[in-house]
Amino acid sequence: MNNEQVGAYIRLLCYQHQFGHLSKQQVFSVTQDETVLSKFKLDENGLYFNKRMDLEIEKKQKYSESRAKNRSKSTEVENNISKTYEKDMNNICNSYEKHMENENIYINNINNNNNLEEKRVIGEKETLKVASDGSLLSETTKKVIGKLNELAGTTFRYSSKTTRSKIQARLNEGYTLDDFIVVIENKVRDWKNTNMAKYLRPETLFGNKFESYLNQKSKEITPDWFGKKIERNEATDEEMKELEKKLNKI
Repeated sequence: MNNEQVGAYIRLLCYQHQFGHLSKQQVFSVTQDETVLSKFKLDENGLYFNKRMDLEIEKKQKYSESRAKNRSKSTEVENNISKTYEKDMNNICNSYEKHMENENIYINNINNNNNLEEKRVIGEKETLKVASDGSLLSETTKKVIGKLNELAGTTFRYSSKTTRSKIQARLNEGYTLDDFIVVIENKVRDWKNTNMAKYLRPETLFGNKFESYLNQKSKEITPDWFGKKIERNEATDEEMKELEKKLNKI
């Protein structure tokens, strides 16, 4: 076929693809060339069609239908995948949150066990936080009770639970070893060898009045001779001469 025939043939194929089988009028409006018309056949209704084009149209139609079904299935699968994904993610998130909750509880338990344990102190309303290793408390208690026994002449034991709890309570309030020593010295000076000596004990000294004992003003020690009339004796002549002899020998 020449170029003109090819052009007419392609145009008729395009018409068939667009409108289906063609009438005689539609075909003749494009060409009446017998070579071109030989490429087409007549159906039972007397309409022109190209068999190859019909097959291609049918193949394309089936392909389109197949794609549509696949898209429908794909959408359903995607929806199922989306639902499954969302469900799995929710499970993962819930599991993670539960895991982190358990992890936080575990960490808190470790911190509580390693750092501080709650104990109720006998005779006090407050709850004391006692260090697990007790090294600082033991060392301070030894020094405090040692000083008390030394100055008051007592024999208290630093291992006593009541004694340790009293000292720990004051340490928790920010008092230092030096503060304990000051309180001991103040009250030993006030109470020793008096009817108050029985209160030179840890539960009294290191209890609720600790701060007042610490900040009390020290009492001035008055000499025994203060305020007494001193008699003045005059030396005799002989005593004066004896004193002069001793001075001359020096």
